[in-house]
Amino acid sequence: ALIWARMAENAHPHMQRRSNSGNPFFDMFARESKPLKPSAEACYENAIKLAPDRLDLYRALMSLYLDTDKVAKAKKIGAELIKRFPDHAETLETLGDLCMNTNAFNKGVSYFEKAIHVNPLDTMLREKLAQARLDLARKYAKDTQWEKARKQFELAQSAWSGSPMSLFCAWAAVEMQATNRARAAELIAQAESQPDARLACRYLLLS
Repeated sequence: ALIWARMAENAHPHMQRRSNSGNPFFDMFARESKPLKPSAEACYENAIKLAPDRLDLYRALMSLYLDTDKVAKAKKIGAELIKRFPDHAETLETLGDLCMNTNAFNKGVSYFEKAIHVNPLDTMLREKLAQARLDLARKYAKDTQWEKARKQFELAQSAWSGSPMSLFCAWAAVEMQATNRARAAELIAQAESQPDARLACRYLLLS
């Protein structure tokens, strides 16, 4: 397994790129070496088969997929990693980020919640969870699922750090779409009660 892992490092696409020498004449004739066979992906897969309990092998393969923009494969190997190492907060956070980038908001929220359970003192994770719930609330609002949207806004507020003005404005906009004007007015008032927030609040409501 260690040999396969070393072969994977040698075959990594980044290892095949020649650096710029600074001399344009020599660089004009420089060529990237041909990709090694088997590929880095195949080498890591063989290493994992031989040593399925090595966390570093899963992480290396996931990193390779991310470097080569193979998001679906990165999510798949990340999910396999979590099955064996359910408390690996870094991978849980990475999977959460990937889900949010691909509009899989429900899964993103789930991964961030699990990451916070493992690492409850990480304030950045709480901020990501709050933003994920806000994005999920917007998705529910787009589908006119108003009650589900309100629930996510409430949960986002409980995890929100800093001024909640932008959260209140987004929530108010959804309530206006749901023709709940009284609740929208309450949320706008809460947003405008923040220090120096009146102009920014109007801008956010407009956008």
